[in-house]
Amino acid sequence: DLSSNNFEDSSIFEYVFALTSLRHLYLSESNINGLLPPSLGGLTNLVELDLYGNSISGQIPSSIGQLSNLVELTMSFNELSGTVPQTIEQCTDLVSLYLEGQANGLIGPLPDFAFLTRIENLYLGDNSFSGTIPSSFLSGVADQSARLRIDLTSNQLSGTIPIEFSNFDRLDIFIWDNMLENIDPKCCNKTEWMGGGVGLFGCDSIVCPIGMYNPNGRQMT
Repeated sequence: DLSSNNFEDSSIFEYVFALTSLRHLYLSESNINGLLPPSLGGLTNLVELDLYGNSISGQIPSSIGQLSNLVELTMSFNELSGTVPQTIEQCTDLVSLYLEGQANGLIGPLPDFAFLTRIENLYLGDNSFSGTIPSSFLSGVADQSARLRIDLTSNQLSGTIPIEFSNFDRLDIFIWDNMLENIDPKCCNKTEWMGGGVGLFGCDSIVCPIGMYNPNGRQMT
């Protein structure tokens, strides 16, 4: 665990990425700046990678796809930019993926992440994803009755929350501060969504209607 250090640049990667037997690597809040090198892909035994709260910039390297044993990947609150590399589809064992809060913003159409069969936490808020939410979004999830948390807040998404989302029984979806126009009515009948909030407040528990405001982006009480 190398968290909460003051490395000041990205030279630490040269040393730790050479340790190819690593299974867990924690480098959160360590004042790391600069780019993630392609040598990240050499850590093929990694199960957990935590780079939270640094100043890492540039694109996520395509070599991320070589980390096929990853269960948890945290890159939140950095300065990453560009699109999510398609090679991440090789990381099929991910249970938690945290990419929210990029200062420069990840861009492009929202990937459908249909390769994630075990995902429980998918955090993509505070980026610049645009376009509509794919109807195939997370369609590969094996247990659609399990609790699933999705954060898509503060992007540039438009259109509707698709009816396919109603296949999930216990979904917590955070989606305010976008340009969405509608929620499929079938989603408003999922009483266990939002920790039971939809059972109490209907669609208002997911996001405020157009023209309405709540500091939380949705009705909670």
